[in-house]
Amino acid sequence: MPSFQMGFLLKEDGLTSPVNLSRILALSSIIGIVGSFSFGWFYRTFSRWTIVLAMGLLSVGYVLIGLVHVISVEIAGIVISGFGAGFVIPYMVSRVLDRVSSEKRAQAVGFLLSAMFLGHFFNPLFVAPIRANFGNHAIFMITGLLLGAGGLAIALTTLISGQSGPRQMLRSAE
Repeated sequence: MPSFQMGFLLKEDGLTSPVNLSRILALSSIIGIVGSFSFGWFYRTFSRWTIVLAMGLLSVGYVLIGLVHVISVEIAGIVISGFGAGFVIPYMVSRVLDRVSSEKRAQAVGFLLSAMFLGHFFNPLFVAPIRANFGNHAIFMITGLLLGAGGLAIALTTLISGQSGPRQMLRSAE
């Protein structure tokens, strides 16, 4: 979301230099690359809980961005959320590849990436009414709270079910 919405927020908070805006927006991608690169280690370490960690990092970063109108703190939120964002695509691809037969993997990954690109397309359309009614910071606050609630729901459901993690819980439901 930072690549689509962060420029509006930073401009609203006083950062108007196109060079500095582009550097900060690029930071989100760079941190996402670091997160994706380190996904293997985190997945080996946290296994089934990696998605909860990713959603927690996204949530904390977005809520921080939504709460504070200080550029340096917003940059910290970008770094935190960017690291979590770097986990999401590798995790989702791993989940898809785990769940489908080898004959259907190419199609399944194609559907996953199509869904991702649809999200990119619809992001500005869904966000525009929120921005118009509540402002740029509310977009990040609402998204952060929803991600936090989702991560908490996954964690609690997993713990209550007695499964060893979200991935195991999903497999047992099949």
